[in-house]
Amino acid sequence: MDAFVVIAVVAVRFIAPLFILKFPLPAILVCLVADAVDQTIFQATIGGDLTWYQSYDKSLDVYYLGFAFISTMTNWRDERAFRVSRFLFFWRLIGVVIFELTQWRFVLLLFPNAFEYFFIAYETIRTRWNPERLAVLTVVGMAVGITVFVKVPQEMWIHVLKLDLSDALDANPGLWGVMAAFFLVVGIAAVKVVRQARDPDWDFTLAVDRHLPRRPQLGLRHEKLVDGILLEKLAFLTLAGVVLAHMVPELTVNNARLAVTVALLVLLNTLVTELWQHRRGEGWSTTMREFGVVLLVNVLLLALLPEWLLSGGLPEEDSAFLVVLLSLLATMFDRGRDTRPPVDPTPRPFREAWGDWQARRAAREPAGHGG
Repeated sequence: MDAFVVIAVVAVRFIAPLFILKFPLPAILVCLVADAVDQTIFQATIGGDLTWYQSYDKSLDVYYLGFAFISTMTNWRDERAFRVSRFLFFWRLIGVVIFELTQWRFVLLLFPNAFEYFFIAYETIRTRWNPERLAVLTVVGMAVGITVFVKVPQEMWIHVLKLDLSDALDANPGLWGVMAAFFLVVGIAAVKVVRQARDPDWDFTLAVDRHLPRRPQLGLRHEKLVDGILLEKLAFLTLAGVVLAHMVPELTVNNARLAVTVALLVLLNTLVTELWQHRRGEGWSTTMREFGVVLLVNVLLLALLPEWLLSGGLPEEDSAFLVVLLSLLATMFDRGRDTRPPVDPTPRPFREAWGDWQARRAAREPAGHGG
């Protein structure tokens, strides 16, 4: 029974992220709920010390947030919102890696996970409205508001003060009233925002391709190998690989060696697969075929390359599982990034964005207002 519970919970946490690309909002909410209740389920069914699960929990968080980030590449058409989400994602990922290296919980306060709630807010808007209409100040303000008023207090409560909500409610029943007032204010604000919003652009939907055409593959395999996309991919997979490797209990590999090995593996894999595609003259027809090729190349690299070249930098246990996850993330990153322009467009100056916002605000004001 205990093994069944563990397998069921972990399976949900592994499978649910795969649906984020198609159904972003419900899939990430499932991931969020699973992350919130997994240890409670274990405590109620298995009991005992759950320290062994902490590393798995952090790794699975990065796993599903990685899919959410890839989803922004594929599904978000607004480059401004995409750049904000990318910054928030990498900021959190860097913080998690620093935490794994130092075990300083205060680091998680400095690198809050605002990306997740920003993603949820944006996808919530997209269920009925086209978020490309949002002004850049609105997008940035949404990210700043989530960071300052939601995630920083949450990170302080969980990681610095190490407080448990159920224990705090038992000790201070008055907190129930505070929570009720908070959710009431949030609910009133949400209703007000919805009422003031313009007419919906489409009927309610949770499937991203119901109202937006998918971008064609741009064929970035024909661009030069070493460019900003490769550096972004190296950063993404190296940082994620360091965290995912800590899923292995009692990891004995030095983190610096692990990062070097993952980066080298990603670089060599990219070189082989890109040259292979270039010789074929076409991209991969399906995601599964590309994943199979990427995984095969990684396995061959691990088997054929001398250990000194890889620095012995992979965990002795479950290294195959780590390679599978890295291959999956690498495949989805390539397919997601290949739908975006190879170079980010230059952002508009702040003065221009501010002037546009003032003009739109003036246009919404009734005639004679302020006279």
